[in-house]
Amino acid sequence: MITPLIALGKILHCVGLRGGIKILPLTSSPKRFSEIKNCFIGKTNENVSPMRIAKVEHRIKDTLLYFEDFLSRTDAESLVGKLLFVHESESVQLPENEWFVDDIIGCRVFMEEKFIGCVSDVLKHPAQDVWTVRSVVNEEEILIPVAKEIVRSVDIANKIITLNYLEGLVNLKETEE
Repeated sequence: MITPLIALGKILHCVGLRGGIKILPLTSSPKRFSEIKNCFIGKTNENVSPMRIAKVEHRIKDTLLYFEDFLSRTDAESLVGKLLFVHESESVQLPENEWFVDDIIGCRVFMEEKFIGCVSDVLKHPAQDVWTVRSVVNEEEILIPVAKEIVRSVDIANKIITLNYLEGLVNLKETEE
């Protein structure tokens, strides 16, 4: 049986000439990258390549990673836009009402028992995360703040998120068409 993978970061762009990459942490603690030596890189958790982290630099506003065998900017450019994964067994235990980003992406979202769309992205903000939901009606993005007043339930096993009705958050009349 293959061990499930958890996304810990997204590779944003190359930094410098020696293969450094800036990573957007998808974890609450960027210091977590210092604990990792072996990881996987890919667009999805189903198509990944094993990698070894050679060096981690924690800067004031960001984190840089250097991978073994990626010694130049040209080498590292092929990684941009991909995700960094670790085995689920190496991930941290999350507190109640917190979820891994890759568990949330793809979930079907319902409000008032009406299907409004699927989560396409998770935006990390200091106050709270914001889920980007692609509307089933017009393909527009709906931004859903992750707050207990809005999120009624999250069922990761069935990939279903249920929202409390909040006037103005989503136009439910459009979803009926």
